[in-house]
Amino acid sequence: MSELTRARSTQLTELVTTNSTSLLKYFLRRTENSEDAADLLSDTYLVAWRQVRTLPSDPESARMWLFGVAQNTLRNHRRSTRRRAALVEALRSNISKVASSQTDQSDRRIDTRAAISRLPGPQRELVLLVYGDGFSLEDAAKLLKIPASTARSRHASAKESLANLLACTTSPSPGESP
Repeated sequence: MSELTRARSTQLTELVTTNSTSLLKYFLRRTENSEDAADLLSDTYLVAWRQVRTLPSDPESARMWLFGVAQNTLRNHRRSTRRRAALVEALRSNISKVASSQTDQSDRRIDTRAAISRLPGPQRELVLLVYGDGFSLEDAAKLLKIPASTARSRHASAKESLANLLACTTSPSPGESP
């Protein structure tokens, strides 16, 4: 450490000791709680130690410099608080949209599950293997020990039956508005 840096470090230690109460009061008047004020005071000291090379040698200029560091620290804190609040609001909005969408999807899943359960056993098993478990039609045919052509025709019949069953559950009843 150079002699100048050592001298400025000593000066900063004295400056901090002399002004800590004033700086804490400065933050207390400008924040909503004492925890934020204490955090800002500590952040100010950290920034001041990092910038000790720019500390003016004149005591009054050094005090003004320290309060300038405090002002910038407070400004950064407020900016972060605004950004955090905006992000929280955006997150709330997204959660509401997703929850609403999931409710709609959940209703559709219930309708789809009910429709699948109404399929004949061989068609239901094929649909579950293909769409539920991710097997290809050919692999599902092997698992069910049926020819691939039979799997394709069952699959086509199952899709048609599901489309009809789901159309019945989503269309409004007579007298009900769409």
